[in-house]
Amino acid sequence: NLANLSVLEHVAKYSSLWRRRWHSNWFSGMCGVGKWLLRWKEQSHSDCPRCSTRNETVNHVIHCQHTDSALLWNTDVKDIGDWIDSKYSAADLSLALAQRLRQWQEGNILTPLSPISDELFVA
Repeated sequence: NLANLSVLEHVAKYSSLWRRRWHSNWFSGMCGVGKWLLRWKEQSHSDCPRCSTRNETVNHVIHCQHTDSALLWNTDVKDIGDWIDSKYSAADLSLALAQRLRQWQEGNILTPLSPISDELFVA
C-alpha cells in the first residue's frame, strides 16, 4: 500500500535511531513482552503483568482488557481526539476515530458509523 509506505518513509526520515529501532522491534513482535522475556530468560513466565493472560504478545498488549489498560487506552484516545479538535473543525472526525479505535481495541465488529456528517463523509 503506497499510503503506508509514505508514512513509513516519513517516520524513517524524522525519527531518531532509537525510535526507529523501537518501531522495528515492536512491529516484528520481538520486544519486552511476556513471550520474549520468558524466551530470553529475563523472567520465569510469559504472563501479562496486568491480566495474567499466558503468552503475552504485542497483539495482547494492544487489546488487553484489564482495567488499567483500558483506562490508559481511553485516556490516549481522548488525547488524540482533543488534538484533532484543536487542529480541525470537524468534531465528527474525532468522534468517529475514537469510536473506531475503541471498537478495534475491544475486538468488536466494526459497524457502520451513523450519522455521518457531510464533512466527515468528504474526509
